[in-house]
Amino acid sequence: MSDIYSQDTIPTYEKIQIENANKFITLSDKSEQQLLGNVRLTHEEIFMFSDSAWIQDNKMEALGEVVIIQNDTINAFSDSLYYDGNAKLAKLYRNVVLKDGTKDLFSDELIYNLDTKIATFTDTATLVSQTMTLSSIRGVYNADNKLANFYDEVTIIDADMNLKTDSLRYDTDLDRAYFSGPTYITQDGKQIYCEDGFYDSGVGRAFFSGNLRITEGSLVSTAESMYYSRQDSTTTLKGNAIIIDSTSVTKGDEIILYEQTDDIKIISEDGNASYSDGEQNIIGYEIFYNSASKDIRLFGRSQVTHKTGFLDGDTILYKKALSEGLAIGEVEYVDTVENRIILTDRLDYNDSTKYYKATTINLRPLYKQIVDEDTLFLCADTLLNYTIGDTTKVITGKGNVKIYKSDFQAISDSLYYSDVDSIFRLYQNPIAWSDTTQVIGDSLLLVMSNDEISEIVADGNAMIITEEAADYYNQIKGGYIQSLLDSSKLTKMFVKGNAESIYLLKDEDDAYIGINKALCANMIFTFKENELDNILMSTEPSNTMVPMDKATQTDLRLEGFQWYNNLRPLDGASLRRRIINNPIVRTTVQEEDVFSSQVNEVLNKGIDKSEKSDNFDSKKKGR
Repeated sequence: MSDIYSQDTIPTYEKIQIENANKFITLSDKSEQQLLGNVRLTHEEIFMFSDSAWIQDNKMEALGEVVIIQNDTINAFSDSLYYDGNAKLAKLYRNVVLKDGTKDLFSDELIYNLDTKIATFTDTATLVSQTMTLSSIRGVYNADNKLANFYDEVTIIDADMNLKTDSLRYDTDLDRAYFSGPTYITQDGKQIYCEDGFYDSGVGRAFFSGNLRITEGSLVSTAESMYYSRQDSTTTLKGNAIIIDSTSVTKGDEIILYEQTDDIKIISEDGNASYSDGEQNIIGYEIFYNSASKDIRLFGRSQVTHKTGFLDGDTILYKKALSEGLAIGEVEYVDTVENRIILTDRLDYNDSTKYYKATTINLRPLYKQIVDEDTLFLCADTLLNYTIGDTTKVITGKGNVKIYKSDFQAISDSLYYSDVDSIFRLYQNPIAWSDTTQVIGDSLLLVMSNDEISEIVADGNAMIITEEAADYYNQIKGGYIQSLLDSSKLTKMFVKGNAESIYLLKDEDDAYIGINKALCANMIFTFKENELDNILMSTEPSNTMVPMDKATQTDLRLEGFQWYNNLRPLDGASLRRRIINNPIVRTTVQEEDVFSSQVNEVLNKGIDKSEKSDNFDSKKKGR
């Protein structure tokens, strides 16, 4: 059988070189040398020191303060050493320390291959790097690529963190520990369970994933992954992130906890980020909530729901200490208890004083109140809704005020309402309409009773106009007019101060036959089914009756007459459109104003009474 090596391929080994010893002993067969005192040896680029050593066949045993130096950066220390120079394999025993730069690996037994720079330990080892201490039962450390693998009862202790797992890979260059498999971490009172991730001990960063669960007292957090930064004092949960404690539930695609500021940022791409604490429920795209101050900042379409209603907006800001908030962008505030709604571009509010200020940016603010299965719409350039004391509710409107209800409409420049007396007060050129009737005055009072208008008071230059047929009107004028209503139907009217009236007269066939014009200090009108029933006059009246064929423009119109039907709100939705400020100017109708073509025809032809009656009657029936 021939040798497997040719003469040229037989391996040769560098011999261990003796540099120094205080005493040399050579045994009789000269194959073994004993070195005593201050022993210094070299083997290729490796330096070894000890108190004593035995060398035979390029193998060595050393005792006492053993030191191995390799490449100036890797040093090993122990109480005893066995070294195979041919394999370049060192076995170190008792009080073993492997130093690699700033990293120290401690063990009672270590096998170190100086050729591959791989250290293996099988009986508990501890790696120390700056503030971190890592230990395990067994493991492998590669000093060449700076990677170490630890197995069985792996533990990391670093500042405020304690980690336990079964296996771990450590990058000593990055000071990063990678773990896979069940891992248990405690940090600042938190208990963390995960099955994958890494921890950077140098900068205090960590990433955890795999069935992640975090527990802190009553607080439980779950997510697909978590990122922690000691430098920023932030914890970021991603992927179906949920935080639940005894008082609140937080959900989002991503949740960021800012430990120094107590801020919580909740993010969801589909607008389903949420925070609920029993007092309120918040839903949106980006939620900032401070757990200490209870302040809220919401960006993107969001909703805040309370027991009494909810608030929607594109941006919502709230300071708990001041009870003050601001909502901007298609704001909708709904009070489900009071059955009221505010739509506005901007809403400033204080939920302690129940103060709400709605202002115009693109669309005018709109107030909606559910009234007996109907809806009252109130719109203005600026709307205020607040509470005086504990119970008195007040509404004010400024700038182009408009009111719409199915059976009633009004406009003015300003408005004031208090539920102490349930009166809407309209100022500056107010006009009100009900059915075919128009009411004007320097100011108007609309008295509510059982969610219906029970009284209308026009004070100063008051005038009530009712359209009887196209372009023909009954009119009442005075310094002060008080109208009483029942189920939206006019029952009685009090006119005080220079009272004047114009009424179209009808015959028994309900055909118009003439005009009655009356002047008196005060008048009282009574009505049945919205039709005039009786007129009482306080002083001797001045009455003028004009047949239809004799009627002139002056006969048909009281001074100051103006029909403002073109300004009448037609529905609630259109009230929000911005209005160019064009103040109403009330003027008297001059005699030269043009009648309708039908009236001119009656006056010019001089037709008889029956023809006139038929003519006007047909107008009434055709309207």
